[in-house]
Amino acid sequence: MIEHIKSVFLFLLVASSLLLTYALWTYQPNFDPIEQTDYIDDSKLDGREQSIKEVISPDRIILHDYQLHKQLKSKQEENELYQEILTWQFTSGLRLANSADVIDSYWQLSESADFQYMEILYPVNIPMNLVDQIFTVNVENNRWSNLTF
Repeated sequence: MIEHIKSVFLFLLVASSLLLTYALWTYQPNFDPIEQTDYIDDSKLDGREQSIKEVISPDRIILHDYQLHKQLKSKQEENELYQEILTWQFTSGLRLANSADVIDSYWQLSESADFQYMEILYPVNIPMNLVDQIFTVNVENNRWSNLTF
């Protein structure tokens, strides 16, 4: 007898659970629509559009020559050198031509000193497909799509 009462009670619980679940799924309240209010005034930005060259700038420029590593002391000289670098022509291997005299003027290298490479450090990784938008690069087969520098 007690088992029979338990079964009926369990059936009522399952049936009420299904009924309440259906009520939750299909319930749509009858709210009044909210009137459209203007919280933000239309504003106009007074800025100007800038190119990628103008926005991206390096943190540091370091000259490496085997065991010798040099960096410019003032940020102003570094910015001037970077503006000069932006005018250089790079080939597909990113090799420089006729740039030693400009480098010498910034780092005062001796006549016998010749640098191995220059490192330009940016605050974040920059995709390689932006290289030709930042620098003047002559590239025939551009395979840089997934690289960063």
